Amino acid sequence: MGYVLQFIAMASFGISNCLWAYPLKEMPVFLVIGIRAGLTSLLFLLLILLQYNFSFTGLKPFLFPVEQLSAVNIFPAIIFCSISYFGLFFFNKSIKYGAVSISIPILSFGSIIGIVAGILLYNESFTILKFIITTIFILGLWCIEKLNPAIWRLQLSKGVLYSLLATVFWSAGIFFPMAIKSLGVLWFSLVLELTVCVMSWAGLLIKQKGIISNVLSYPVKQNWKWIFSLAVCGFSGVLFSNLALFHLPLHILGMMGIIQPVVSLVVANMLLKEKLQMVQYAGVLLILLGMWLTI
Repeated sequence: MGYVLQFIAMASFGISNCLWAYPLKEMPVFLVIGIRAGLTSLLFLLLILLQYNFSFTGLKPFLFPVEQLSAVNIFPAIIFCSISYFGLFFFNKSIKYGAVSISIPILSFGSIIGIVAGILLYNESFTILKFIITTIFILGLWCIEKLNPAIWRLQLSKGVLYSLLATVFWSAGIFFPMAIKSLGVLWFSLVLELTVCVMSWAGLLIKQKGIISNVLSYPVKQNWKWIFSLAVCGFSGVLFSNLALFHLPLHILGMMGIIQPVVSLVVANMLLKEKLQMVQYAGVLLILLGMWLTI
């Protein structure tokens, strides 16, 4: 069961990674994320209400009683979700300035963050394998940037830079299991989506200087099918990935994580008609190899 849950989750995230590209052509990042997160929040709230009224046996262990919730448990979850939010924000900025086929593999650089954190914070040794993995990731990034020597001066294209920033902020997800343990899967999922929703609308209103008419001028209706599809995929991805945590060990979840970028690359090629240069495809393959070696 755990394998099925994780597969559905990674496939859902993989598809949604590509769907963002459509509404972002005509709408600002804050608005697209805000509407999508609002819809996913409603879906999680509906699921919680259904569970309370009909008590589905399979979901019972994942919905804690309301009495068990407290500010002590909710506040840290909001902090973790707030940090992770900027991962989603910068990911969307990355595909606004670059290709999904490039942005997705670069997110695998979270593995390098884990290696560096282990060495600096936990006195882990820098083994030959870690050196090889780091080298593979860096070479992959260089290929994605079309062997541009400016990369060695840390001069990156906007799409790549935003992807790397997304990776840094999304690394806050390592704290999610702690929050899930104290809140349960369903309540944590609702807190996550509500946090994303509130931060997005707040950011949009600040950017628009509080003028609501400017917000209403965007073509939301024309992009509704993409935003609703994003909400459904996001709901499925968040729910099933959180449920999978209770069925599979972390190393298995990590191995299956490679499903997400592979699905994204296939969908981007078929749906978005993205074409990369051969050297960039080589970079993507190198990064996927590096991701696999870290597991």
